[in-house]
Amino acid sequence: MTTQTYELVHPVTTADGTELHALDWRRPKVKDLKLASQAAGNSTTEQSIHVIAYVTGQSVATIEELDIADFKALSECVGKLLA
Repeated sequence: MTTQTYELVHPVTTADGTELHALDWRRPKVKDLKLASQAAGNSTTEQSIHVIAYVTGQSVATIEELDIADFKALSECVGKLLA
């Protein structure tokens, strides 16, 4: 499976204290969308948070700590594959 790397503009620290400067992500699958929909309901922001968590392998809590600029950029990267 091919992955891409997104270099974070604003590094984030995970719950275990690891500082992330980049996130590797894979192409989303249908099951990622299904799981995100089940976990987040109709909120598109919550669905985006969950999809990004699934494709990066990070926790939802870590994704919620992203700077908004990084979150928007990652959402756009993943969103282009869903359009």
